[in-house]
Amino acid sequence: MRRLIYAWLDEVVAWINEEHTWRTDRLIPHCWSEHPHIVHELATIACVHWEECFAVTPAPLEEWQRYTLPMFLDRISQRIGEAGLPAG
Repeated sequence: MRRLIYAWLDEVVAWINEEHTWRTDRLIPHCWSEHPHIVHELATIACVHWEECFAVTPAPLEEWQRYTLPMFLDRISQRIGEAGLPAG
């Protein structure tokens, strides 16, 4: 099951890095799976977005776009900087 979840999260990382990040310092690193704090954050953001796809109004998706995703990217950027991980 872990293999399947990590494969799904790898697709989420590619999607976020390609569609939602414009600055290289905000990319989720390719070594994300080696860092539990990133795995936990990533799993949470992926599940929140998946759930919002089933909303009957656009409000949850707007909240994800305006607040949830930017806050996630800020946390990842800060943690990468603290850990000294290479971006990308």
